[in-house]
Amino acid sequence: RSRELTAAMKVKASVLEGARLFFKQENVFETTPPIFVSSACEGGSTLFQLDYFGQKASLTQSAQLHLEALIFSLEKVYSITPSFRADKSRTTKHLTEYWHIEGEFAFFDFEELLDFVERQVEFIAHYVARERASDLLLLGRDPKELLAIKAPFARMSYGEAVADLQKKGNPIKYGEDFGADEEMLLTKDLTQPVFITHFPKEIKAFYMKESGDGKTVNAADLLAPQGFGELVGG
Repeated sequence: RSRELTAAMKVKASVLEGARLFFKQENVFETTPPIFVSSACEGGSTLFQLDYFGQKASLTQSAQLHLEALIFSLEKVYSITPSFRADKSRTTKHLTEYWHIEGEFAFFDFEELLDFVERQVEFIAHYVARERASDLLLLGRDPKELLAIKAPFARMSYGEAVADLQKKGNPIKYGEDFGADEEMLLTKDLTQPVFITHFPKEIKAFYMKESGDGKTVNAADLLAPQGFGELVGG
């Protein structure tokens, strides 16, 4: 019955409601993929494995592979489902169980994907600001800051981000992935989200499409302003 926890749960409910409303207006179908699965999509080292009537199964890490199969008939699909990662983390940024908003779209190029993501983030931010103004204020967030979120968002390549981090004194080298410290340093002074794009293909999953240079992939992380970390990966 804590006022803060009650407000947080109301805000979370409005985030999910806003996500569904945006998907609906974009003609994206909600689907319900399984939670018990027979294959990994994010690497086998973080699977929660179990016995499924004498067969090996695991809890899903992501609905991605099932959603990819569904685009052949429905074209644009999404799910809001729990995901599980058997990953012992020393930060508050990772959980072994969390709820995952995932979409897959047929016939989208990279720019269309980024455009969709930023429009949805703007829509949800504005929806929550309007629906939950008093709850946001109780939690220390001015709704006007969410109403100020406007697409399009700035874009920075991975190489540019590494150069920016090095200029700010971070010892990261090209080819290393970003952690919470790097995300904080890149965004702590920003008021809008920012896309980091075109990561080296060696540090991204096999299924990501290569860019024209043959060295990077068409992948993007959307980082929240003020150091809050990754909002969306695509």
